[in-house]
Amino acid sequence: MMKFWKSDLEKYQDEMNKAFDARNKGKIDEAIEHFMKAYELAVKSRDENLREKAQIAYSYATIYKALKSRSSRDFEEAYKAVSALKPDVEFDLALPRRIKAGELAEDLRLLSIIYSLPPVDLSNLSKYTPEDAGRYDQAAKEFISKNGGRFAIEDLVDIHDTFESIGYRFLAISKMISAAHVEGEDPDKAVQIYTEALGYLNLAARAEQLVKKVNDRISKLSKATRCWICHRPIQGEEVNFIYLDTFTTKYMLKKYGGEDQLMLQEGRVAVCAVCYGSIYKLSDKISKYYYEKAIEEMRRLEERLMAQIAALRSEVEILRASIASVRAGYRRSGPGI
Repeated sequence: MMKFWKSDLEKYQDEMNKAFDARNKGKIDEAIEHFMKAYELAVKSRDENLREKAQIAYSYATIYKALKSRSSRDFEEAYKAVSALKPDVEFDLALPRRIKAGELAEDLRLLSIIYSLPPVDLSNLSKYTPEDAGRYDQAAKEFISKNGGRFAIEDLVDIHDTFESIGYRFLAISKMISAAHVEGEDPDKAVQIYTEALGYLNLAARAEQLVKKVNDRISKLSKATRCWICHRPIQGEEVNFIYLDTFTTKYMLKKYGGEDQLMLQEGRVAVCAVCYGSIYKLSDKISKYYYEKAIEEMRRLEERLMAQIAALRSEVEILRASIASVRAGYRRSGPGI
């Protein structure tokens, strides 16, 4: 006998199959849409067993939404959805093995932590706040406490490090932010904190870029010399002193280069932040003065040009009127005999 209608369970299963098919084809938005339709069907159904499946469909929808957006909030929502299920419920995420809800929920919780942290800009660590350092420190403790292990869905998020390695990297970043905030106040202390960060990075995997940054800061902050202009002792290249390009002769290098090799080098001299600031502000004032003077001259020139243009226009109008008058008189008198 042919059936003319489908049960709620069959409709639910159809939507789930469409969702998995779309997922397998890389159509994630379409898959999420079908997962949500399956969820709505299950929630509205009178079938108690089917209503229990509603949370599974909703979990799939939130999981793929989070995987697409990489948003901390979406991972948090997915964590809440999955953790509401029994721990032994299995998920088909197109991985070599099915992932149980208990394991998946923990992955989603940790991912929500990762994506809640501000991305690190190594070129400007000082823009991060002590609170940011604290957040990285707290996240580090969370991952290190896992005692190894790795994400069950590592292939979906492309994070293949162990939890412990991730934790040590976060701990190093926390130290690097803290060090960046004391560079200008206490270079020696900054070097000490950067050295701590380096120790943590040695315990983390694939941290070459961070190691390079830390070594660079340690090297530059450890440098000490004297200012060429005021001759005061200074420590911390790029923070408390910089190098200015200049002209150097063999005589100058021979006579003064031996006093302090960092102070005077071929083509450049070390200048403390205070002297450099004075030079910069003075040059800025000079530049501003000549800029304003040039603008004023351009305005005067513009006024002269506009006056000349107006005078020429007036002469042209007079000439046009004169020609028109001559032509009018010629037409009234007619051609000569």
